[in-house]
Amino acid sequence: AKDHGLKVNWVSEDCTRAKLDHIFNVFNTAIDTGADRIIIGDTVGILTPYSTKFLVNQIMENVIRKNKKKADIGIHCHDDFGLATCNTIVGVFEGCIYPHTCVNGYGERAGNAALEEVVLILERNGIDTGIKMDKLMELSEITEKYFSQPLALNKAIVGRYAFSHESGLHIAGILAHPLSYEPINPKIIGRRRKFYLGKGTVKIEPDFKRIKEICAALSKIEEVTDIWRLSGDCGIFLKVEIDSIEKFNPLIETKISQIDGISIKETCFITQEIKSKFL
Repeated sequence: AKDHGLKVNWVSEDCTRAKLDHIFNVFNTAIDTGADRIIIGDTVGILTPYSTKFLVNQIMENVIRKNKKKADIGIHCHDDFGLATCNTIVGVFEGCIYPHTCVNGYGERAGNAALEEVVLILERNGIDTGIKMDKLMELSEITEKYFSQPLALNKAIVGRYAFSHESGLHIAGILAHPLSYEPINPKIIGRRRKFYLGKGTVKIEPDFKRIKEICAALSKIEEVTDIWRLSGDCGIFLKVEIDSIEKFNPLIETKISQIDGISIKETCFITQEIKSKFL
């Protein structure tokens, strides 16, 4: 492989359940025979953040530094106990420069560290991943389609409800300052926030020079039951009532966005069930 200019990775499967001396011996031998990278394989997902830190530090001291950094180190984590992303992040912080990830966390059994989660956490901590974050949502949707494995609605970062809000307190906070209840701006990954409780609305920012014309056009959309203009130049709220979240027709947003001078910023819908119970 090296004769053809390829990089050689030595992946030690299930090494997180092996004795340290055996791990050191295998990795040192791999480097001696030409491996460019050695990969910690947490094949059954038993690592914790504490054990990940300990193991990586031990390998750095007894393998990487011993070989005068002739090879790099990576980490491959499985999510059997829900810690794949966390352990991968800790591994990177401790020196693993080649983290293994999978789009949407897809993988054997419970899956692997999710690409989108690892990328955003590293970027938020000042580590340049080289990934185009605004393409993450598109990549997630394409992968989900071809894997035929639906994502959980509350999946971190790319789940349908990851940037949705239902609490009245949260919605008020978001409208005042989005970071009050969101760790990142959803636009970073090509998404838009949605509200699902409270006043059933679509918030838009209109061209205020054409406000009368815009309101007249909005009033012709049958799904829009009420229109409120906020004070100053804060925007407009439109009330849209639907039977259930599942029955929401995205074409409603399409109709609204096709009106000249309108830019949709957030959406919020009120269902009949919510209306009967809470309003």
